[in-house]
Amino acid sequence: MSTSFAQLTAGTPLEPFSVEISAAANDRYWDGAGVDHPLRTAGALYPLIAANLTVLTFARLCPEAMIQTRQRLVCHRRADASANLRTTGLVSERYERRGRTYIVVETEVSENDAPLWSSTVVFTPTAMLEQPQPKQPSARRERKATADATNVTRSLHITEELVRRYSRRGNFHSEHATSESLGLPGLVAQGTQVTGPAYGLLLDAWGEEFLSRGVLDVRFVGMVLAGHTVTAAVSCEGSTASIEILNDSRNTTAVVGTASLRHAD
Repeated sequence: MSTSFAQLTAGTPLEPFSVEISAAANDRYWDGAGVDHPLRTAGALYPLIAANLTVLTFARLCPEAMIQTRQRLVCHRRADASANLRTTGLVSERYERRGRTYIVVETEVSENDAPLWSSTVVFTPTAMLEQPQPKQPSARRERKATADATNVTRSLHITEELVRRYSRRGNFHSEHATSESLGLPGLVAQGTQVTGPAYGLLLDAWGEEFLSRGVLDVRFVGMVLAGHTVTAAVSCEGSTASIEILNDSRNTTAVVGTASLRHAD
């Protein structure tokens, strides 16, 4: 039974959702996010699949068009494709900010009843999309790098083909007709897809440890369309990192956030 966004309240459970992620589907996520790493070749599941599973599970409860404004992902272990995954969760919070309503959804993705990923997503209706804002002075450019910090960048040109590879069919990410019906200017890349270049840099820095005990917390602050080019900047220092992703095509900030390695269980 579906529920409208206006009716959602904290504590509302999500119906469990099970799906098999095949090796081919898994590779489409890696490819769509522009991440080419030996762990991909080795068949490791791409952890940001958790975000899409959260979206799919939530959409079964509330089918209205939504955008993500924030994603927090905690990895508990590595898993490989093909894999049968089960997503459970609930609406944990509802709040208002600056005239917009937000819903926080918390899910756990498990394999063989063992926790794999914990995902927290903040949603708001597409009607509340912000117009792109002028890029603010970059925090990473203002901050002086310490002697122990590693600062790296990577760019990705997000084509329509990549957007469709990363997103399922029938939504404003993959279908022009759906995007136009919502008043959007084109196919909108998912925030987690835009985060891909940063995720690749973090894998370069931390390797398999980032798949098994990594924490990613990012906010999606600017729209990225198919045809845009983004550049990720990651500053790593020990087991923590700061992230900033710029939309070079619009001279705006697209994603900001942090990453870290948590202590082993």
